[in-house]
Amino acid sequence: METRANHILVGSFVIVVVLLLLGSLLWLGKFGDERDVARFDIVFSESVIGLSKGSMVSYNGVPVGEVETLRVDPKNLARVLVRVRITGRELVRADTEATLGFAPVTGVADIRLSGGSLDQPVLWHADRIATIHASLSPLAALTASGKDIMSNINEAATRLGDLLSEQNIAHVHAVLGNVDRVTAALAREDQSIEQALRQLSEATGQLQGTLAGIEAAAQSVQTLMQGDARELLASSNATAKRLDALALQLETLVAENRSALSGFANQGLRQAGPTLDELRATLADLQQLASRWSRSDGVLVGSPQPREFRPR
Repeated sequence: METRANHILVGSFVIVVVLLLLGSLLWLGKFGDERDVARFDIVFSESVIGLSKGSMVSYNGVPVGEVETLRVDPKNLARVLVRVRITGRELVRADTEATLGFAPVTGVADIRLSGGSLDQPVLWHADRIATIHASLSPLAALTASGKDIMSNINEAATRLGDLLSEQNIAHVHAVLGNVDRVTAALAREDQSIEQALRQLSEATGQLQGTLAGIEAAAQSVQTLMQGDARELLASSNATAKRLDALALQLETLVAENRSALSGFANQGLRQAGPTLDELRATLADLQQLASRWSRSDGVLVGSPQPREFRPR
């Protein structure tokens, strides 16, 4: 009996030691996992339907954590607070963005993190849980703009109805009828149109010949200008140089004889005035004398006198 009691005591001791070892290993494993774990509160301003506890949290498509809790913000009932558990404290930066995503086939919701720069500070804090404000998902943005889309669709439908009114349809029928009449008239005037096109083709050929003649004349004029124009320009340059030299000589002559010309203008012209007056009076006297001689009956002056008629 004593040996059996010892065996029971030893077995119990071994079981307790094994359980303690397993508990220690589990605790150490959990503690090791928690060393690099960070928790964040993500604020959503939209419906998070399809998201639940344990939903995946991914960073650029790579799973990095899961959703722990979901609750409505007691301070703002339009928002939802989702606490997530992420492995990798330095993974989330101050400029990291969060959005609500949906699986393509199953439609299960998940949280998708993106962005983040290494030059930005780490968002995780040891003394408090950091908050990330999520951006609107594409589905939420589409839903938010649904009212505008529907109003635009209604406006487009109204305008389409106005366009397809009975009056506009009648106008379209009238236009189509006019087009039919014009087409029939063109079909009847087929030969006239063909003749007009032929004449147009001939006129085009004549115009091409005329343009060729004009081009040849332009080339001739250009050639002439290239040959004679250079000689004319050279002659003009030489003449201009001679005129410049002559003007320089005149300017020099006037400068050298400025005093003589000034004296002549002041004294010589003043003395010539009385002489010109006397010459003008003499010419007037001579004119009067010539008039008297022309009116006199003398033989030497004026017209010859007629002979007296004597009958026989």
